[in-house]
Amino acid sequence: MGQKSKRSRASAKSRAKRRVLPHKSPSPVRKFSAEIKSGKRPSKFPLTQVEKKRGRKSQVRVSEICNRAYDFKLILEGDRKRIDWARLLQASSEQDLSEVLKETHNRARERLLYKPELFLATLKDKKFPKQDRNAQEQFIADSLAAEGRVSVRRSRDIVQRDRSARKRRGKILRREFYIECSCGYIGPAFRDACPDCAAEVSYLDFATAFALR
Repeated sequence: MGQKSKRSRASAKSRAKRRVLPHKSPSPVRKFSAEIKSGKRPSKFPLTQVEKKRGRKSQVRVSEICNRAYDFKLILEGDRKRIDWARLLQASSEQDLSEVLKETHNRARERLLYKPELFLATLKDKKFPKQDRNAQEQFIADSLAAEGRVSVRRSRDIVQRDRSARKRRGKILRREFYIECSCGYIGPAFRDACPDCAAEVSYLDFATAFALR
């Protein structure tokens, strides 16, 4: 009995030693099963901070920018006599622009002063034309067309690229119909006539046929 009690006391002491942790070791923290399964790292952003969204930026419509550039050009041309162009080119603040454009029509003033910082940045651009007023008006119109959604330089690039593409685009020089002639010819017409017998296409017959439908 004495030997058993000694062995039991010795085993109890050994188990206690195994449970004793080092003095400087951190206390173990139990993890929940959901955290172990997910394997996700904690977020780097605090709850009060909004994480920036990644991905492609919203695209601008080329047609809208080009149409707006055309509109700006018409506005500048329509109010040429009401704008002191020399003073406009020397403008360095929003107040200067307002003073120069005060004699223009209300719509022109509202459109040109929609974002005056863009107008001032355009006037100070290194590529701004030096002499030709027509070229200067076109430069301003192309720069303001995007209304700040992209940079003024990017706005000009979009408009000029579309303008160049339109110049390279072909034009319809002649339109022909597919005809069936009484002479027996069936096929496309040539200069609004039958290529075999030269019978001309009557547009009055087309109008009558559409009216009877």
